[in-house]
Amino acid sequence: MILLGLSMISIGFRLITKSTDPITWTINTLQQLLAGMSFPVQFLDNFLPGVSLISWFLPQTWVYHLWRLSMLKAASIADLQILLEFLKGSAFALILFPIGYKTFRWGLKRAKKDETLGWF
Repeated sequence: MILLGLSMISIGFRLITKSTDPITWTINTLQQLLAGMSFPVQFLDNFLPGVSLISWFLPQTWVYHLWRLSMLKAASIADLQILLEFLKGSAFALILFPIGYKTFRWGLKRAKKDETLGWF
């Protein structure tokens, strides 16, 4: 649901700009550097102190973190610590999804109004 929300935000801006939007570019760059795609976020502080705090504001960080917990540690949702991590990620998704939906609807409405929906 987190990635769906981000996708809707990105598509909403692409409908207007007809090119890669700055939000998608920024999120992709930060994801590759800070979200834990290559290694766990906890180790970022060894290189730059305090940068892991920024990482937890990226939605992909939660996705990768929950994947690592479930696959590498065989974590169960019945475990209280794992449940808390899952609820944190779910809260992020519940906030991001309506923002993504509104942005997508705004971009679609504006593209239809400007009659540029088919332009790319």
